[in-house]
Amino acid sequence: MSNLSAISRLCILTCGLFSLNVFASELSDCQKYYTDRDRHQFALASVDCFMNEANTHEKASSLRHNALVAVAQSAVWAYQTTQVSKDRFNFCEKAIQAAESLIAEFPTKGSGYYWKGIFISLRSEEKDRENGIDIGSLSLQIPLNVMRSEKEIVPLFRKALKLEPEVDGYGPNRVLGFMNLLKTEIGSFAGGDIKIATQNLELAYKKAPHYSVNVLYYARLLKELEREDEARKILKDLIAKDPYTFNPDRVADTKKDQKEAEKLLKDL
Repeated sequence: MSNLSAISRLCILTCGLFSLNVFASELSDCQKYYTDRDRHQFALASVDCFMNEANTHEKASSLRHNALVAVAQSAVWAYQTTQVSKDRFNFCEKAIQAAESLIAEFPTKGSGYYWKGIFISLRSEEKDRENGIDIGSLSLQIPLNVMRSEKEIVPLFRKALKLEPEVDGYGPNRVLGFMNLLKTEIGSFAGGDIKIATQNLELAYKKAPHYSVNVLYYARLLKELEREDEARKILKDLIAKDPYTFNPDRVADTKKDQKEAEKLLKDL
């Protein structure tokens, strides 16, 4: 994904990061919007299209599950492609509702818990952003609202990890790992655990190395561990890949992923 805020990139927000290769042909009409999701109008159309699709299918059906997941995935891009704070909050609320439907209808799958945690985090990030803090940057600002939301989001990510660790390219591992890495970077007072960060980010990278966000955060971890040579190698490999072309096996979601890799590389 692009240079997204930190939690959404745990997805990132991102990823490719949010590939729709698992979706049935019935949802293909919406994919034409999702393909151009880095343009705001198409991200919005993707959210609406997948929500309409979800509403046409019976509750607890596989097609409804896939469509609701796609609503959340598309909402990340709708969130990231607008600078209007009110709209960002609205996208978060819409995605949280979709995630809660996933939890209610598919309680044994991890996707609902994961996406609810992601968008609660994004909502908290937006509050931090209003205070001039953007944890998507490489600066070590303290995201107070995100840190306060941990009591709510960590159980959701742990639940997702238990039920469906592979969701969103091992997103639960990525989130839990990066939260600890971020706190480690901020300082010992924040309570980060570098061992937990290492265990989770390394696993996410090894299990889903084609997810560019896994590469980026693993490189950031390697820097913290003073393993700069390894970090340089994986970042250079990422930069050398073709940008995202709607192929789930691509490493980079967009050219901006590669630009972020270049920034990390310069900082080593």
